[in-house]
Amino acid sequence: MKDRWLQAAESLTASVDGVVDSLEFMKVSEAKVHADVKEAKRIALAEEDPKKLIVKASSIARQANRVIQVAQVEAENSENPEFVAKLSAASKALSESVSPMVVEARSVVTSPQNKDIQRKFCTAADKVAEGVTTVRTVIEDNWVPPRPPLPEFEEEEEPPELPPPPEDPALLLPAEMQEAEELLRAPLPSKEDNPIHHAAASTFHEADQWDEKGNSLIGLVKQMARKMAMMSKYMRGEAGELRGKADLIRMAKEIARDAQDLLKFARQIAEACMDKRAKTNLLQLLDRIPTVSTQLKILATVKATSMGSGDAKADADATEMLVGNAENLMRTVKDVMRAAEAASIRLRPDSPIAAIIWRRKGGQARRISVSY
Repeated sequence: MKDRWLQAAESLTASVDGVVDSLEFMKVSEAKVHADVKEAKRIALAEEDPKKLIVKASSIARQANRVIQVAQVEAENSENPEFVAKLSAASKALSESVSPMVVEARSVVTSPQNKDIQRKFCTAADKVAEGVTTVRTVIEDNWVPPRPPLPEFEEEEEPPELPPPPEDPALLLPAEMQEAEELLRAPLPSKEDNPIHHAAASTFHEADQWDEKGNSLIGLVKQMARKMAMMSKYMRGEAGELRGKADLIRMAKEIARDAQDLLKFARQIAEACMDKRAKTNLLQLLDRIPTVSTQLKILATVKATSMGSGDAKADADATEMLVGNAENLMRTVKDVMRAAEAASIRLRPDSPIAAIIWRRKGGQARRISVSY
C-alpha cells in the first residue's frame, strides 16, 4: 500500500512538473522560503513555542528540496553544459545547506534561551534562503531571451530610413497557387463535405498566423497546404490546374518532396535545440513524415488508376485511403510546425538555424537563440 502510494505521488509530481512553468515555480518557492525563514528566525529569537520553529524549519526544508528536485529536472533537460554546470553547483550548495539548518533548529528547541545557538540557526536559515535565490537566478538568467540593445545615435545623426514594406507573398505566387490560396483563405468547409480541403485549410490558417519573412518553414507548410488544396479540387471533379491523372500523381510527388524539405529543415531545428523534451517531441513527429509522404505518392497513383476504371468499389476504397492519408499528413505537418516553434525557443546560438525568426503577423519579431 505504501509503495503504491509513493509511486502515485511521484507520478503526480512528475505530471505537475511537466505542465508548470519552472521559473514561476522557482519564484513562488523563493518567496515562500524567504517568508518562512523570516518567521522561523522571529520565533527562535523570541523564544516562542519550539514546536512552531520545527514546523517552520520542516516547511523550509521541504520547499528547498522541491526546488532542488525541479532544478535537477531542468539540468537533465538541457544540453547546455555551462548552464548545467552552474545549476548543478547551485543545487548542490542548496542541498548541503538544508540539513545544517534542520540540525540548528533542533538545537534551538533543546536550548531555546541560548543566544549563540539562536544566531547559528538564523545564519543557517539565511543560507538556505540564499541558496534558493541562487538556483532561481541561474534559471532566470537563462530563461528569458536577451533583448538586443537599441541602436544608439549621435544627436546630429539621423536614424536610418525604414526599408519599404515587403510585397505580399501571395502576389508572388504562380497563378495556380494564387487560386489555391484564395480557396484556402475562404471560410473553412465542413470536414464531412470536403475532408482533404478542410485539413489543408486548417493547416494553412495556422501557418498564416506567422510571417514567412525569415522563416522558410512557414513558407514550406503553406506551400504544401496549397498543393493539397489543388489535389482536393481535382478529386472533387472541379475544374482547375490539375487536368488529368498524371497531374494528380505529379502533385502528390511534389507534396512528398516538400515534406522531405520540411523534414530536413525541422531536423536542423531539433539538432540545434538544447531542450531535450522539445527536441524529443519534434524528432518523434518528424519520424512520421517519411512514411506518410511516401504513402501519399502510392495512394495517389492507386486513386489515379481506379478513376474511370468502372470499378466503383475500388475507386471508393482508393478515395477513402487517400483522404485518410492526406488528413494524416496535414495533421503531422501542423504538429511539426508547432513543435518546431517550441523547440526554437532554446537553440544553440552558434547554429545557423538560430537565425530563424518567428513573428506573428501584426506582432513583434522574435529571433530565438537562447543559450539555455
